[in-house]
Amino acid sequence: MRPRVLRPPWAAARRGDRREARSTRRRASSPFQHRLPRKRALGYAGRRPPGLRSNRASDRRVVADTRPGPNAVGHWVAFLPRQPGLRGIPLAGSCPCVDDGPVRLSPQGLLVATLLLPASCTQHASDDDTSPLPEDGVTASSLIVRRHVEVAGAPVLVLEAGPHDGLDLLLLHGAAFGAETWRELGTLSRAAAEGLHVIAVDLPGFGDSPRSPLEPEDFLAALIEVLELEQPTVVSPSMSGRFMLPVVLEHPELLSGWVAVAPTGVSRPPAGLSSLDLPTLVVWGSEDTVFPLEQGRRLAETIPGAELLVLEGARHPCYLDQPALFHERVLAFVRQR
Repeated sequence: MRPRVLRPPWAAARRGDRREARSTRRRASSPFQHRLPRKRALGYAGRRPPGLRSNRASDRRVVADTRPGPNAVGHWVAFLPRQPGLRGIPLAGSCPCVDDGPVRLSPQGLLVATLLLPASCTQHASDDDTSPLPEDGVTASSLIVRRHVEVAGAPVLVLEAGPHDGLDLLLLHGAAFGAETWRELGTLSRAAAEGLHVIAVDLPGFGDSPRSPLEPEDFLAALIEVLELEQPTVVSPSMSGRFMLPVVLEHPELLSGWVAVAPTGVSRPPAGLSSLDLPTLVVWGSEDTVFPLEQGRRLAETIPGAELLVLEGARHPCYLDQPALFHERVLAFVRQR
């Protein structure tokens, strides 16, 4: 009779793990893997994924790439633990993107989280989020801060950059755009890099700013006071002209300059503009089909000492078609104040 070989208890487990690993590799490389039940397709074969206290659906969150293939990351990190008490590395922040509270991940889960879940989601940032948003090629001195300020009891989104002791530049926006437009265009980083204190806002009823109890003619003066700006130069494209014109006509002493980018309300320039004592740069696109260039020429002729900048080949949002020239002339205009 063949003698029985005694093996330690973990040896059988190792043999079983090797067999299961070979079986898993065969399933993972099979062209029919996507037809298998989800747990088997992930390589777990019905076992509880590592790091989870239970296998209930409420205790896991599937976020990994589970497409067929031998290297599918779902084999190890398809399930991110939701319980805050699990050991692992904490995923900073609380955001609807990652659940209703802080999530602690294993090191493998953190790898997937950094790829699929942003650690600081700007889309769901809280109202008092003052964390800087770095841009490509931007130095630390020109990082952008996203925050909300309260004007007449209503929050207003603000993107702010540059030194606080620099000349103030306030950027408004048209109906189809917002504060993020100026960040994406590079206006915020460019102005901050040149030493200006630049602020872009979402006007009431646009972007992340709800409607305000103030009328448009009263809002801008209140915003300048809340932001404690010292006679800023204001860039007002298109729709924002209805916020800007009342301040220009009634409180020009609050401003040091006006960059009128094809603003609304000037098809027939108000009579008060003919006696306006405020440095003004009128910017217009030569191919503007919303407000024809003739309106820009008439506006520049009405305001004493106003300059006219025509961006050739540019449409109504002319700064999008000629950003380099727009930045050069606007920043030069601000520095002259």
